[in-house]
Amino acid sequence: MHSVSLSRIVRTTIMGLVLTAAMSASAQMVNTEVPYSGSTVNPCNGETVSFSGSMHFHEKTQISSDGRIHFVANDTFNVTGNGSATATRYNITGTMQSNSKFPSFPIKFRQRSRFVSTGSAPSFYTTFVFHVNGNGVQTAVTTESSCN
Repeated sequence: MHSVSLSRIVRTTIMGLVLTAAMSASAQMVNTEVPYSGSTVNPCNGETVSFSGSMHFHEKTQISSDGRIHFVANDTFNVTGNGSATATRYNITGTMQSNSKFPSFPIKFRQRSRFVSTGSAPSFYTTFVFHVNGNGVQTAVTTESSCN
């Protein structure tokens, strides 16, 4: 598990879910941009990579009459990072697209990101997993990284 500071992002998404649950079954829209930053470890060379930028959320959440959550998202981000040991610059790209129906909480959101090296350090993937409990509160953010 690597350290990640993404609670503001998850709070934005979860706030949309919680607000929707508290209201009628009408759809709730989120269209906002927030800072996106944290750090992870490049599993190919053990180097810590700190990153920052912004993430744009465009999401719709609706609670159906049976209590299931319908979540549609098209989130994009623009982030760069730097390796602590090699000073390699990384471009982090990706989108989170979802059109899902699931029971109410607890839930997990996954976001797979490619950290593309612009120097001698190898590129890698990191999957951020956002854990949300039965009360709609984020309990953890974990990461899983791989060299391929």
